[in-house]
Amino acid sequence: MQHLPTLDVMQRALRARVCPICFERPPGSESLGPNQPRTCEPECPVFQSLPTLKQIAEQINDPNIGPYERAVTELICQTCQTCPTAGDYCDARTTLNCPLRRYVFEIIDALEAVAGR
Repeated sequence: MQHLPTLDVMQRALRARVCPICFERPPGSESLGPNQPRTCEPECPVFQSLPTLKQIAEQINDPNIGPYERAVTELICQTCQTCPTAGDYCDARTTLNCPLRRYVFEIIDALEAVAGR
């Protein structure tokens, strides 16, 4: 039996749960399986932030999404390089034009499933 690194498994979980519904996915990529990377992943704030998202999913254990959203804002959005208005007053975050913010519930749910919660 082969054991994949946790981040690889989390990437696959995100591809299965978030990528098919993402508004920024490349045309036709919703039919790709979870083992196949999408062309948008290098620029995607979700995949760019995966190590930090992993920590957030492992360290916070709350039935509410609020603590996760705060952690994403504090640990990721403040130093984000994907949007010119990143930080406290990020246009993409407030208008939900950022996949990380729009799909935060689905992201955390997928990552916690991999972490066994």
